[in-house]
Amino acid sequence: MRTVTQGRWFVVAAGALLTPGVFLLAACAPRTTGSIAPAPFDAAVAPPGPLAAAGALATALQVPVVIEERDDGLLLLSPSYAIHTTLHETRLRAILPGFQEAALKHYRSAIVPLPAPLGALTSFVYRTRPEWIAHAERDLGEDAAIYRRIGRGGYTRHGISVLYDIGYFDTLTIAAHEGWHQYAQSTFGSSLPPWLDEGMATYCEGCVGLRSGEPEFRPWRNMERYSALQDLVSANAVRPLEVVITGTPQGFLLEGRDALLDYYAHVWVLIHFLAEYDHGRYRPALERMLTDAAAGRVRDGGAGPRRLRDQFREVFGVDASSLDADFRRFVQAVTARGASGWIYRGESPYANQR
Repeated sequence: MRTVTQGRWFVVAAGALLTPGVFLLAACAPRTTGSIAPAPFDAAVAPPGPLAAAGALATALQVPVVIEERDDGLLLLSPSYAIHTTLHETRLRAILPGFQEAALKHYRSAIVPLPAPLGALTSFVYRTRPEWIAHAERDLGEDAAIYRRIGRGGYTRHGISVLYDIGYFDTLTIAAHEGWHQYAQSTFGSSLPPWLDEGMATYCEGCVGLRSGEPEFRPWRNMERYSALQDLVSANAVRPLEVVITGTPQGFLLEGRDALLDYYAHVWVLIHFLAEYDHGRYRPALERMLTDAAAGRVRDGGAGPRRLRDQFREVFGVDASSLDADFRRFVQAVTARGASGWIYRGESPYANQR
């Protein structure tokens, strides 16, 4: 995991890493489902391809990868992913299929066992920004105009992620975030509320072992989100929980860049709170919410504030406003003096302080 030295990055709905003064406002796109059933991750067999003899990309995870040459680049086929790329033979290209497979395994087990995608997940990872812009213009038409304003970014639409090389560590981090949206859009039968969808995406960012090529996902090991949370606590600016669960990235963006960064810090720690607080009091409800959405059992009532409040109360048995004091105690505990050491190790400061 990298240390940020030149400003903070954040993801806006469709998944943009924004440079200072450049903003993206985009809605998450509808889901689609795949039609090619991949082999299960734990029993993965490389799909056939004309260049199988060209060899699998060597990764520490030993994920079988078949490389197919295309007129516009390469197609990297792993058990669960079809990655179209124009990347040169670099460390990023070598680790990407194994990283994505490891991330998918993490999505499916981080909170509760979740189903495998119905088909191969499709990604586009371009070497240059102009290639990425050209794809967005073909894909989105006039709506692509907003993407030209992004300094560094990517998006997910209809379960297909579209990224480009913004550096080894940052590309993998946004791939992990967008990978959650890609998985959920392609697999879940019901839409997730914004706080849960974005919360899970940030929860799945934390990773160690990227330098060695052996990624290990640890949700607490997210120095970027943790730093933003510390700033909120120092400024006495932690938002009421009801504001968090009824908000959207677009709404926070209207308040400015810092407010959007705050939103992601809030939803990141909210997932940890629901998973761990008071011996996991709320974890069964969180697990049920994810499994019900995956199975298509969540009624689509829209994402208006009233519906989001009602849905939270239905699932957790309590109003968000009634949980606010507990949420704040949790935030204070995980940002207390000395807690950052646990974060750096990717361990729960809450569990280790009890």
